[in-house]
Order: sequence, then C-alpha cells, then structure tokens
Amino acid sequence: MDEEQVLKELIDELDKLIEPKKIWLEWGTDIAISLIIKEGGKALKDFNIAIYNEFLQLAQEFVVANKAGMIDEAADLVGEIFKLIFLNKK
Repeated sequence: MDEEQVLKELIDELDKLIEPKKIWLEWGTDIAISLIIKEGGKALKDFNIAIYNEFLQLAQEFVVANKAGMIDEAADLVGEIFKLIFLNKK
C-alpha cells in the first residue's frame, strides 16, 4: 500500500470501530479522525521522517490485522502509537 492508501484505510478502520449512537456525533467523529490522522501524520513527518515511517508501517499492520479480525480494540493501535512517539520504543 502506498502512503495515502494506508492513511485512508486507517481512517476508515478507526471510523468503523468508533460508532456513536447519534448522527451528529458520527459525523463529528468522522471529521475528527480524518483530521487527526492526516494533520497529525503531516506534523509527525515534518518532525521526524523515521518515526513517521514507523507510524505508517504500524498503521498498515493495524489495518491488515483489523480486517482479519485480529484486533479487538483501537486502543491497541493507540497504545503502540503513543509508545512510538512519546517513548520512542516499540
């Protein structure tokens, strides 16, 4: 997958995992997830390309594993991203 496809699929998979009951919340979370992934990814890329590349790899692994039903919660991904960015560890 190329960079844009990984980010798009990550946004789509996270959106499926977060399903608010109210329509206006669904619309709001769609926008928030998209902005966070796209703008956060851009900022991370500008900050450190090596960490950004690790983020892309992790995102791709998450998308593949989630589609295969191997991930129960988005928290798994979020935890790995926080460790990667803030602790610079895997």
